[in-house]
Amino acid sequence: MKRKDGKLLMRCLREIWNHEPQSLLMAGGLAVADALLPLVPALLSWLFVEGLAAGRSFEYLAAIAGIGVTVLFLLNALRGKMYHCGLPHTENCNDLMEWEYQEKTMTMDYASLDSREAAYLRAKIHNDYQWGNGAYFMVPQFQRLCSAVLGSAAAVVMMAPVLTQGSFWLHWSSPVFLVFAVVLTGLSARSQNRVFVETEALRDEYDKKSARSDWLIDNLTYKEGKDIRIYRAKPLVMGALRETERDHMVDGESRLQGRAGALDGIISGLLMGGSYVFIVLRALQGALSAGSVVLFASSIYQLCESLKLLARSRSEIFRNARRMESSLDYLELPGLLQDGPLSAGQTEEAVDIEFRDVTFCYPGSRTPALSHVSMHLRPGEKIAVVGRNGSGKTTMIKLLCRL
Repeated sequence: MKRKDGKLLMRCLREIWNHEPQSLLMAGGLAVADALLPLVPALLSWLFVEGLAAGRSFEYLAAIAGIGVTVLFLLNALRGKMYHCGLPHTENCNDLMEWEYQEKTMTMDYASLDSREAAYLRAKIHNDYQWGNGAYFMVPQFQRLCSAVLGSAAAVVMMAPVLTQGSFWLHWSSPVFLVFAVVLTGLSARSQNRVFVETEALRDEYDKKSARSDWLIDNLTYKEGKDIRIYRAKPLVMGALRETERDHMVDGESRLQGRAGALDGIISGLLMGGSYVFIVLRALQGALSAGSVVLFASSIYQLCESLKLLARSRSEIFRNARRMESSLDYLELPGLLQDGPLSAGQTEEAVDIEFRDVTFCYPGSRTPALSHVSMHLRPGEKIAVVGRNGSGKTTMIKLLCRL
């Protein structure tokens, strides 16, 4: 992960927090429940097996069972509450952020709105939304990322009683297995990151080439449909809609995801198989008790699943952050016009309107639409502006209206 990606992610999360902090808070609560729920049964099994082996009383085992069931009940209740209460907040946050984008478009001065930078960002926002971005996607991705981090940490804590046994590290197989697990986990994370980078490259390339087909999809209406029929342009339009760039992008992404999924499955199988072989061998050597075998096996499985989820959710949330960047940049576009000290209606006195040696060229044109125009209009006066087409009458009115 580049530092730029981390800063961009924090920028997106800050924007979500400013609009609807409850969405992130409830996503965090849901992440806690999702991370702990799979580990509670493993912990209960370990306590039961160890208690039976030690000849604990029925009352002790019953108390353990009661506490475990209560914890499971509370975690499930927390999970259900956080999920169902968080969803409306997430949807509201997404709506508020989209409205802020629309409000920016309505309130920015026309010179900024008509600039090349604004036009580029609007086109990029359109393409970015084609792939799905915004708070509606980022909040669940944030929840999965937090769940993966908490699940990994909880699994390591659960393995602590086994890992801290003095006899556990005396045999050569323990450090060998640790290196084996770290290498496989690193390969899985690297594979996910590579897929993320190559998928982004495919989508960026498609965005550059797909403007024509995207415009047709979004703007074909009944009126244009009549023109298409009159001029027999259907083959041309349908050919544009069936541009091969999207097929190339979809096929490429499918191959990337399929290859990564196969590699991830192989790595997961090797890691789980190696874990169980290692656990059984160490148990036969007397290094692990029956309860420790249950705890270690469950914790290893949860750790593997959490690390895979961490790699996947990390790629997803950074991809979304890059897609949200265009919207955030658009919201931060500065105005090109300066505001005066007074706004309309702020004074009861009538004001003069004066043009003083005004020259104006439209963006991209070197020919002035107005050249050294001066005019003074006092309160109550009326003036008629006449001239041939293209002399600048409309331009003068637009300038008066800050257009």
